[in-house]
Amino acid sequence: MVLELEQLPNDVTEHVAKNLNPRDLIELSFCSEAWFHLISSFKTRIKELYINCKELGRTSENNNLAKALIGVKPFQRSFVHIFVYQRTLEELDEFSGDPKTCSRVFGERELKCQIDKSTIKVFTMDPIDTFYSVMEHLLNLFTGSIHHVNFGQCTPNITGIILKLLKMEGISSCNTLSIPSGGAITSDLLEYLLQNPNLFCLNINCAVRGSFQFVKEVNITHLSLTYPEWVTNRNILNFHCETINLEDPNINGIGLNSFIKTWMKTDKKKLKRLSISFCKGWNWEDGNNIFDGIEYELFDKNLNSGTQFYEDEEKKIDCLNGRNIKRPDGTLATIKCDDLHFYFVVWNY
Repeated sequence: MVLELEQLPNDVTEHVAKNLNPRDLIELSFCSEAWFHLISSFKTRIKELYINCKELGRTSENNNLAKALIGVKPFQRSFVHIFVYQRTLEELDEFSGDPKTCSRVFGERELKCQIDKSTIKVFTMDPIDTFYSVMEHLLNLFTGSIHHVNFGQCTPNITGIILKLLKMEGISSCNTLSIPSGGAITSDLLEYLLQNPNLFCLNINCAVRGSFQFVKEVNITHLSLTYPEWVTNRNILNFHCETINLEDPNINGIGLNSFIKTWMKTDKKKLKRLSISFCKGWNWEDGNNIFDGIEYELFDKNLNSGTQFYEDEEKKIDCLNGRNIKRPDGTLATIKCDDLHFYFVVWNY
């Protein structure tokens, strides 16, 4: 007796599904509503979700240029890439009878598609709504947690699209979110990201468009910001993070001195490392006043767990020639400066 795959027990079916690549799972989800719900019930976790929708905010006559790209990589599996292309009604009609083209339903949209081993090309007259339909289909199919959402180049004219994506279930509760270098984001988008209570890690590697002032608290465990000209010592004190990476912030030695003095007076016990990089260099010994009014001792590794290195998942810092400071509650920290960096590391709470 031959059993159809959907007649097998759920645990057997799930075992089979775990050996399928994401492209095959997406294809299987089109077979029937029952298959869609069955695959959804597996709660497949996504290791990385890559989204590049820059072209949705621009007008282009180049048909070979995708309006959007979505990459999905479940844990322990390969990527599947979905490209969304814009076509006229006449161009869509030309697909009729093409053996390489098929119809697939995303949500309630029947769309012309071309599918190979790791790529799905979608053709549509309405790329923005189709993009949302494809995203919703994927997020409703792969219902486990999302580890990393990685956006492609962001520009101000797609802010509305990105904000809508960030509110989608799955993306809104992802572990890590990254915006790469190139382009710039709006102040509205930056504020929304900084206020996301669900993020564990946020990496923003581009500038913010226009002026931006922000005095609210940030509760993200790991925070990395590039070109954050808006960051002051007050902002750093409001960053309730374990690790903070800042590249070329608009902060000087006086601001850092104020940060250190305020940290000495608090009983906050979350910050473990503050790293600041100055790409053009800085002279921290010349008028920067970092240590004015601060009592310190030269670094002694015997006081620092017998090691001269501070190490976490991201950085390993040689604290030799640094300066130790101690709070009234006994918390020990080391400050290490050179021509390109300022490090503030906490050894114990």
